[in-house]
Amino acid sequence: MTVQDKAESFIIVGQLGKTYGVAGWLKVNSFTSPFDNILDYHPWYYQQDEQWVVLPIIDKQLQGNYIIAHVENMHSPEAARRITGTDIAIKRSQLPKLAKDENFWCDLVGLNVVTTTGLALGTVARLFDSGANDVLVIQGEKEHLIPYIKDHFILQVNLAERVITVDWDPDF
Repeated sequence: MTVQDKAESFIIVGQLGKTYGVAGWLKVNSFTSPFDNILDYHPWYYQQDEQWVVLPIIDKQLQGNYIIAHVENMHSPEAARRITGTDIAIKRSQLPKLAKDENFWCDLVGLNVVTTTGLALGTVARLFDSGANDVLVIQGEKEHLIPYIKDHFILQVNLAERVITVDWDPDF
């Protein structure tokens, strides 16, 4: 049964990775922060015939420094390999509520980035966690790596206008 709902958007939160063991388990590459937050979401979805459907997970768990999941009807590594690389999504409505000044990374990707003088640097291609702070990767005429530090480098995020205003030297 498909659960495609055009009014509901889906957010990719991970990907099924390599097989684990002989019973058809898969490692999970989580895109959540912290990485094990993906375990808090249920159900998971994946695309089948260009529609989002429930990913039938029998079990999922933290296994040392990584996460593993067992998908229904995947009882061998050979069967599980057929879905390796499959994106894992959740409905946007499954995300927790944020404070007014907080944003999800997925909402920042694609936003235009401009300096305080109005110079366009490009668009947010992705973000990553450097350990010290999150970093915006801006693609434009050149690539900029801007630390996501509010009120220092990140002055304003306007989701409605799809613009992030930054205090950043364009030559850096």
